[in-house]
Amino acid sequence: LQRTANLLQVSTYKQLGGIEGAIGHKAEQLYQQMPVLVKTALDRVLPLIVTLTQDGSNLTSRTALWSELSNDNEKNFVELMVEHRLFVSHLYQDKACFKVAHEAVLRRWQRVQGWIQQHQSALVSKGRLEQQTKQWLQDNKSKAFLLTQGKPLTDALALKADTSLTLTNDELALIRASQKTVQRKRGYLCSPCLFNRSFIWCHATKSAIATTGRKEAIRS
Repeated sequence: LQRTANLLQVSTYKQLGGIEGAIGHKAEQLYQQMPVLVKTALDRVLPLIVTLTQDGSNLTSRTALWSELSNDNEKNFVELMVEHRLFVSHLYQDKACFKVAHEAVLRRWQRVQGWIQQHQSALVSKGRLEQQTKQWLQDNKSKAFLLTQGKPLTDALALKADTSLTLTNDELALIRASQKTVQRKRGYLCSPCLFNRSFIWCHATKSAIATTGRKEAIRS
């Protein structure tokens, strides 16, 4: 940034779009200075801190756990963002967390905006999964809040297979529990025991009908 006596020039400030534009520019400058491998962590960190509403219209940030970072590149990326005051690190319920220091990091950093547009549909699905997971946990993992067969479970499985997005352990647990319930229902409907019961019932019904027919024939 162009500075005079350690102050940002007014013309440059206005050109960047005020304080939010300056934050977005600062984030891109820092990114360009990062080692190549650390840069690759951006795609893995963003899903942890970005949330879209179910209609895809509103973007908000969320708090992530340091324990959700899976390798040194991701940790180094977050550390650099914290060091340059673009992220903040804090404790929440005795757990180490981080989040964006300013919403402008998400809204005015063009690189992030491009990523969000590219993954908008998946982010909307992830937002729905987050809400379902919260309800499931709040109700002590009640079966009433499991993902039902069809679009809810299909969308969640697609998210699980999408390597560009990171799901939390709780979200993965909900998907597994939902899959097991659906598979059990399928197994029950297709079980040999159920088939045998159905066969016996049909055979008994046919026998009863035949017997009734013979009795009526004798009477006549």
